[in-house]
Amino acid sequence: MTTKHRPGPWNLARNEVQNRLLIKYSLHTGGPLAYISVEDSEEGEANARLIAAAPELLAALKEVVAEFDAKADELPPGYMQRDTGGIAYARTIIAKATQ
Repeated sequence: MTTKHRPGPWNLARNEVQNRLLIKYSLHTGGPLAYISVEDSEEGEANARLIAAAPELLAALKEVVAEFDAKADELPPGYMQRDTGGIAYARTIIAKATQ
C-alpha cells in the first residue's frame, strides 16, 4: 500500500522568533511540513507532537494489523473473527490516513 504523504520520521522544531512550532520532515535538512502556533500552550505543543508522530503511528498500526492477520491465518477457521474491536478500528484509521 502506497501513501501520498511525505514519509516519516517527522520532527518538531521551535521557531522562537515567531513563537510557533515547525514540523519538519528531517531534523537538520528537511523542509517544513506545517507551522503550528502554540503561544506557550501545553495543548498546542501536545498537538504538534502528535502530528509529528503521525507517520510512525501509521506505520506501527499497519504493522500491528499485518501481525494480527499473519497470526489469524495460522488459527483454525472460525477461531477468531478478523474485523472486530481494535483491529476493525485500526483498519478504519489506516484507510482514513491513506485514502
